[in-house]
Amino acid sequence: MRGWWRRNLWGLLAVVPLFALAIGPSAKEGIDRLNNIETYRPIAASADGWADFAGVRIKLVEVTPTTDAKTFGGDPFVLPDGLTLWRVTLTIEAPSTKALAGCAVKLEDKEGRIYGSDPSEVDGARLPYPGCMPEDDEAPPPFQVVNYFVMPESASPAAVRVTRSSETPRYVRFSAGG
Repeated sequence: MRGWWRRNLWGLLAVVPLFALAIGPSAKEGIDRLNNIETYRPIAASADGWADFAGVRIKLVEVTPTTDAKTFGGDPFVLPDGLTLWRVTLTIEAPSTKALAGCAVKLEDKEGRIYGSDPSEVDGARLPYPGCMPEDDEAPPPFQVVNYFVMPESASPAAVRVTRSSETPRYVRFSAGG
């Protein structure tokens, strides 16, 4: 057995770099494509404010700063200094409340930075579960969903994005005004 290792050691050592050379460029290409925002295709709302996405219709109702968050004990929830809590409300027309299960709502600021809903800064606040499903599974269409975001006081919202991994690279992008 020792003779086999001696005869094949250099061949075995050469396999690792050859394997890396074989798959490296294609793996890097795939990662670059996934991370390249220009490969994503936004869907804009029509003139009436509705966007058709993943078999449902979505409309942005409001993007507003808020102080209405409460703790689980019912007291007002206070954010650390320098941060603002934003509430985004969407109306969704869908055949069921689960039609957009797994979607994510994101807030984009004027600098192009993306903020996710349910940030760690609101741990301890009694907020609805983020996403595109209403709290009441039996809610009749159209139903509304509310998502909360934390941004620095110096930032202001430019857009709201609604994504769903099964629909990538497409996503809905609503202008948030401001």
